Amino acid sequence: MQNSLLAKRIKYPDIIQENKAFEGRKKSNNYSINVVSNITNFQLCPILEYVLNKNFLHVNTIEGEYDNIVQDSFNLEKKECVIIFWEVINFSNDFIKKNNKFSLKEKKDFINQKKNEILLVIQNLSKTKLVLFNNFHLNTHVEDKKEYFNNLVEELNNFLHQNITENIKIIDLNKIFSANTKYDLVNLEKFEKFKMLYTLDFYWEYIEEVVPTILSLNGKSKKVIILDCDNTLWNGVLGEDGFDNIKMSKKNKIGKIFYEVQTMLMEYANEGVLLALCSKNNIEDVEEVMLNHKDMILNNNHIVLKEVNWNNKVDNIKKISSTLNLNLDSFIFLDDSDFEINLVETYLPQVKAIKVPENLENYPELIKELKKLFYQFSYSSEDKNRTEKYKQRAKRIEHEATFTDVNQFLKSLKQKIVINIDNLNIVERLSQISQKTNQFNLNTKRLSVSETKQLINSNKCSVFSLSHSDQFGDSGVTGLAILFYNKDYATIDQFMMSCRIIGRRVEEKFLENILMIVKKQNIKRVKASFSQTSKNNQVRYFYDKNNFLLLTENKLKKEYECDLDNYTIKKNDNIIEVINE
Repeated sequence: MQNSLLAKRIKYPDIIQENKAFEGRKKSNNYSINVVSNITNFQLCPILEYVLNKNFLHVNTIEGEYDNIVQDSFNLEKKECVIIFWEVINFSNDFIKKNNKFSLKEKKDFINQKKNEILLVIQNLSKTKLVLFNNFHLNTHVEDKKEYFNNLVEELNNFLHQNITENIKIIDLNKIFSANTKYDLVNLEKFEKFKMLYTLDFYWEYIEEVVPTILSLNGKSKKVIILDCDNTLWNGVLGEDGFDNIKMSKKNKIGKIFYEVQTMLMEYANEGVLLALCSKNNIEDVEEVMLNHKDMILNNNHIVLKEVNWNNKVDNIKKISSTLNLNLDSFIFLDDSDFEINLVETYLPQVKAIKVPENLENYPELIKELKKLFYQFSYSSEDKNRTEKYKQRAKRIEHEATFTDVNQFLKSLKQKIVINIDNLNIVERLSQISQKTNQFNLNTKRLSVSETKQLINSNKCSVFSLSHSDQFGDSGVTGLAILFYNKDYATIDQFMMSCRIIGRRVEEKFLENILMIVKKQNIKRVKASFSQTSKNNQVRYFYDKNNFLLLTENKLKKEYECDLDNYTIKKNDNIIEVINE
């Protein structure tokens, strides 16, 4: 089978060895995945751990007891991730053996029993962050037995779809089987002997479906594709072949490949994926192609940033990272040169470097596969404007370079912030902020849409959101804070800001206004904490700098308290705020 972009496919014994190398990194607070099933799935957890480890997410996987799904679900409330394998083939044996003896009532009772079990599991897992529930299917049944169960499967799937909650994602196993007809995905002989229904090939394909969702909810999705130009966006070398001889037209065989590639990249950009150029070329020549070549699909509206020059590509990628204020592990680098790919892999291992296939016929399929690395569990209205918002950030950086006084620069921006409380209209965006924000994130917790809704609707806490705009444009919803209330104090459970607006003192104003709103409720004290991650060190002293008293500290956590009676607001005339309560 072909290698995955998520991880190299290796033999099962090698997976076990690879996982042993990660054993020392396992901690009790690693992301946990529970698998419940009515078949034997002993190969699933090791492969899942291997692939997630390769994508910098360290996990603890736990397999439940065989055929104990309903009972296990009672003990999995509020878990991070639960995967459900509920196979028709293992609860339909009585149907096969007694089909002619079953009355219509007995058949109906059997189906209703299964529906009640499904509903009970859904209810038990309603507070679980993520539930990956495989659909019911007949791909494991021999042809002459399928007719018995068509109605059963159809009824159960309809019932499942009608009753799922927002924390449940249904995994369509039919899609896996239809896309992999040449592989043996099922072993009925092993199923009869050991209840091991699926082959190793199946688990690899299954993991391709579920891992992007898990990575997305843990802030591990990619954000940017950095593209070379020659033999990457078009066929040919612009500096040698010239403007008229590079190929990307759908009217010829080779050009059609690059036409398809650019069309898909344009669609990705329209969905919120950031595209940047990193090419050894003359910028004037590339600009002419972008503006005037009749076959060019991508244009400057789709490209967030260009580093087109004769500099080292490693340095150019670092510059792109700095300008966008995004970590290097957010990037994919696509190039046709072995030398450039090896250079980036050597000096920027956080960047996923991918070479254009030698066989160009495979190139469109590669671009299609990239979509998995950008998976989002939910979409908001702001996704379509992401490229423009990051372009605005680049313009601000250029504008800042013309000032020597920071306060004068901030004043020139004419910033405005809008603070909302418990706004259900932007719940998808708030969930996204929690999933994607890594750098300015005081307590890195990820929230699904359903969890965010529950918090907004709760009378025990308030969900604050911040929107930002300035003379360069509207940055959109870029801040999130969650406060829980006790009798005489409040606790800042989460406080985070998008990297797009870090460094403009907006975070100070956001905190100040939250504290003043809390004070109006006759609350005297506010508690807060900072939890260290590999990416949020820049905010380690945020509360220290904002008049909070440090109570306790160790390498991983700091605890604070703020006395609101003695809290003083910093003078900051550079931001105009509007508060909508």
